[in-house]
Amino acid sequence: MGFLRAFTDFCFDCYINDIAVDPEYQGMGIGKGLVEYLKPQLEKDTLMFLISAPESKSFYKKIGFNNFKDIEDTWHQAIK
Repeated sequence: MGFLRAFTDFCFDCYINDIAVDPEYQGMGIGKGLVEYLKPQLEKDTLMFLISAPESKSFYKKIGFNNFKDIEDTWHQAIK
């Protein structure tokens, strides 16, 4: 049905690597529910972040994430 994979130090940050929901079950709140389940596992001030595919940005915005920077140029600079 769906899964979420995240990496955290339980202190400063939590990186959500994957959220996937079977297309048959999308739109039922499962992805949002997975993120909501993760939140109480973290410390109060832990920053939760992810890198999203452009077509997924509207979903993440809808469940409370904010777009703080387009990292495409930063990424290319980092690997040059």
